[in-house]
Amino acid sequence: NRSPLAADQRKMLGLLPARRLGGFSLPGILRESPENGLRKLADSAALLGSLAGDAPAGLLVEQLHSRVRSAERSIQNEALVKLLQQFRDRDVAPKALLLTACFGIRRYDPFLHDPKLANLLSRANKEFAPWASFSTKGDKVYATLKSVEWKEESLHTKCFEAVPEVWDLLLPGVAAAAAPGEKTEAARRLVGEWSTRAQFEALLGLSRASANRWIVQWVERGLLEKDGAGKNTRYRATEALIPEIEKILDRSSEVSC
Repeated sequence: NRSPLAADQRKMLGLLPARRLGGFSLPGILRESPENGLRKLADSAALLGSLAGDAPAGLLVEQLHSRVRSAERSIQNEALVKLLQQFRDRDVAPKALLLTACFGIRRYDPFLHDPKLANLLSRANKEFAPWASFSTKGDKVYATLKSVEWKEESLHTKCFEAVPEVWDLLLPGVAAAAAPGEKTEAARRLVGEWSTRAQFEALLGLSRASANRWIVQWVERGLLEKDGAGKNTRYRATEALIPEIEKILDRSSEVSC
């Protein structure tokens, strides 16, 4: 006779039918594409943690890693984590506040931004059920958190996360002091998200005029999407823009040396 623990271990090794492990086994994961394989490995890790007895009773928010864990899975998404953060001490929040906290959008336009927020809330309701749910009424969002725990982070981390536009407030010269590798990672976080010209200016460490020249070129080449006009203009980077940003950062690094 085999013990239950041995059976659970065989599940993780893929020695039982795939349907016994949420629809996939370890050998199956190894045949997946890198993106799908990593996601399923993360889900497996969450399951392994539950077998070891350290799974949370509801949701565990790991702010430092932009991750939310449950007994069944692990979800890594910065916007979802920031959404939960805004309801740590409240159950109602203005849409404008959530858009700023989750996406860095500083001027709320219902026509432009309500669909983006609705998509985020829809995913949150799907991913976090039954421990957290969200609904809207007018210009406010209502949250019901039933079982959410917070993994405490260091004080300086909390301070920076409490001000989502802190990068906008940095002078370009100060931002330029960051290592190129760190700034490349910051650039990758802008992919698919709406950002301001000031964010690109600070990221590149360039003057306003120089940064604007690059932005105009990138928009013309289709590497950067543009929305709005004047002070309400926002830009969304594509993955193809990252090599262009890396070239500028490498050039700046050589000059500084």
